[in-house]
Amino acid sequence: DESTATADGDGSHDSLGVNMEDLQLRYVQVVFRHGARAPLTERFGVHDHNWEYCSPAFEPVPIVVNGLGGSARPVSRMDEKQRSAMLPGGCHKGQLTSIGQLQALHFGSWLRTRYIERAGLLPQNYDASTLTVRSTNLSRTIATATGVVSGLYPDTAKTNAVTIVTAPDEQEWIYPNHRTCPK
Repeated sequence: DESTATADGDGSHDSLGVNMEDLQLRYVQVVFRHGARAPLTERFGVHDHNWEYCSPAFEPVPIVVNGLGGSARPVSRMDEKQRSAMLPGGCHKGQLTSIGQLQALHFGSWLRTRYIERAGLLPQNYDASTLTVRSTNLSRTIATATGVVSGLYPDTAKTNAVTIVTAPDEQEWIYPNHRTCPK
């Protein structure tokens, strides 16, 4: 809340009178949803439209997708099913659109301005020890995470790929998962 973070005249206290110099940030967690995507269902006249909006919108930073504990990226049956269904115009079901890609990139740029340039809470260059990127194992959410880190750390070198961690479908807990939670 911007109103409670407003400092007094000398910048040492916030609006509640807390001495900012006595505080130490220990953890920031940013949770976000994927950007704009192509439809997942055949309803609502999806075949009456030409879905040609899923071309790459920017050059992403290099990424590596791993499973939990550093294992190889698990296979996602749900993602394979969605990616195998092509919509008229070329997008896959649920695929992140070019607009969705740019939404993620712009959000990452906003995070960079806020947490790196203004607050100095993250390093100027990507450092794996200061950032954990977790995504569900769907192409659109991994593409969204890729866009966000591309905006957050646009100058990441090819030799310093950003790791995105994901889980097998059966172990996913980020979204409601009927595979792991008995009814």
